[in-house]
Amino acid sequence: MFKRLAATTILSLALIFATAASAEAGAVRFTLFGGFRAGAYCDGSGIVSGLPVPNAGFAVINAPSSGLVMATVSIHGSPNTYHQFRLIQGAADCDTVDGAVVTNDDGVATVHLQEEAVSSTAFVHVDQFETGPSGIPFLVNFSYVTETYRH
Repeated sequence: MFKRLAATTILSLALIFATAASAEAGAVRFTLFGGFRAGAYCDGSGIVSGLPVPNAGFAVINAPSSGLVMATVSIHGSPNTYHQFRLIQGAADCDTVDGAVVTNDDGVATVHLQEEAVSSTAFVHVDQFETGPSGIPFLVNFSYVTETYRH
């Protein structure tokens, strides 16, 4: 009797672990990598340039079973600065701006992005802009990227 119960328990645990291993990745928090023209490969194969900047903010990326990829990005930097955000899922999505925000007087802003999942990878790219004397924002070539989220 005990051997049968032990075998059933082991089989049940093995099934639970196998099911858990194939489940979605869940939300992952990423430190922003930043610098002059920081960037990553559009196909999600990795960061091209940039160094970790832990005090610049972070991004949380998730792809639940709903078929969406979602990201919440928190920027901590220059006050009243314009930023554009891209949630990138491959080369076809690389130049699509998904959101924009101006940081507050403390240099903080949060943006929520979501789009239909079209690949098994996703990462966030943020471009920083400054406002010129004419009041028109211009790209300062300072960017942030995250590592690739795989789901």
